[in-house]
Amino acid sequence: MTNVQTKPWSPGKSLQDDLTEIGNVESRHSVHLLYPQYGPVEALVRVGVFYVIVDRMTPVLVEALEGALPTLVPDPFTTLLAMFLWAIALLTLGSQVYAQLRPSPLTFESRADREAHLDRKRPTDSEYTFNPVLLILGATFALLAWNGAIGFLENVIPVVVELDGEMPTAMTVENAFVFAAFFVSLAAYTRGLDRFVIGGMRELLYRLYTGV
Repeated sequence: MTNVQTKPWSPGKSLQDDLTEIGNVESRHSVHLLYPQYGPVEALVRVGVFYVIVDRMTPVLVEALEGALPTLVPDPFTTLLAMFLWAIALLTLGSQVYAQLRPSPLTFESRADREAHLDRKRPTDSEYTFNPVLLILGATFALLAWNGAIGFLENVIPVVVELDGEMPTAMTVENAFVFAAFFVSLAAYTRGLDRFVIGGMRELLYRLYTGV
């Protein structure tokens, strides 16, 4: 027969005191949580778009520089440009990894505190509506403004590099507005996409840990 040992009851101690003591013992065992931070999707998409733009503008830059710096283009210049792009990509990746790992894992005194944090940080009802709308509208306007923005860059780069003072007829206020609208729309798209993806991960963690 298995011996069951029970804790002796003292006359001056109530059942509530026993429960409080048990709760204090459990609260000393902290719980941890790996929690995603906003930003990585936004940063990576922007680096990707930056790479595409630089790739499209490289022939324009080479053509503008070959007259003034014939010893620099095309090979040394394109090599340096590739190294610059790799440096930007690695710096972005490293900063995002640091941003994700620096606060992790989060530590809580109890499971209830962890669940409260998960509930507080998950997307709200308005964010469930706003982020997809921001994503779709940003992507739509960015795609519509893409050709105009690229055309504006193709016209402005020779002027800036060669410094000859001749302004192409395509460099109008309307084209400058399209150029600015592209980057505003791109920022809206990447922000909405990042909040949509990371917010979905936070919602998944909330449901996983709370059993909803």
